[in-house]
Amino acid sequence: MRADLSLVGENAKLLEWITATFPVVDVLVLCARYHRSVRSETPEGFESTFALFYLSRFLLSHGLVEQLERTGSPVILNVAGPGGTSDVQWDDLQLERGYFGTGALGHGGRLNDLLGVSFTDTYKERRICSVSSRYRVDQFFRGV
Repeated sequence: MRADLSLVGENAKLLEWITATFPVVDVLVLCARYHRSVRSETPEGFESTFALFYLSRFLLSHGLVEQLERTGSPVILNVAGPGGTSDVQWDDLQLERGYFGTGALGHGGRLNDLLGVSFTDTYKERRICSVSSRYRVDQFFRGV
């Protein structure tokens, strides 16, 4: 199925299709990102890099927990590139101030690092292994 992963609505349609078509998902590989030199927004009003690089990964990983849990050794592979050492812009997650392309990718990398950690914390009792570019979050290996 084709989907523009920078759009929340398209992610929702993709999740509906995946869950209807595949009752079990062994591995979820998250790789989508795109360098934009100039800040742009999606038709839904999200900054494009944030929407594609972080928000879609959040929606897909959390949206497929049940399907992932139905396999013996579920894995989420979040290929993001490390976010570097700069702070997350908590007061400006969509980089409305001072946007530059490589900075947006670095920011997305930091957000994805935190997504892996947060996912692990949220689903402590699940067996899902979440692997990111910088950290391997392996609290889910119990019994694997």
